[in-house]
Formats: sequence, structure tokens, C-alpha cells
Amino acid sequence: LWQALPRAGVAVHAPASVAALDAGDGFEALRLDDGRRLRARLVVAADGAASPLRAMAGIDAPLHDYAQAG
Repeated sequence: LWQALPRAGVAVHAPASVAALDAGDGFEALRLDDGRRLRARLVVAADGAASPLRAMAGIDAPLHDYAQAG
């Protein structure tokens, strides 16, 4: 699957974390923790329940403690 991503036009920026999110006119600008900057019309926050990217975007989401461990 990883090898098919470039052929599909998908750029992978890993390992990296989003350090900042700036909304632009019809796009979002991301600054990564390694200093790279990315622009996109769509940003998908698939970084977990306590998503830092969602928080940077100002999107609130209810969190539930299910008392799970491990």
C-alpha cells in the first residue's frame, strides 16, 4: 500500500506532527514540527480522540470516558 501512494498522487509526510494550522482563503496552511509548510483545500484530522489538529481548528467534540485501560 505504501508503494502505491506516490502513483496515486498521495504525498506522505511522516513522521511529522502539525505544529500550527492557519486558515486561508479557500485553503488551510499547516506548519509541521520539522518546519515544512503545506497547503491544502481539505485537511483530515485522523489523529485520535484528543485530536490536537481538531483543537487547532477550533472544532469542539464531546469526549467520553469509557473507563477502559490497556
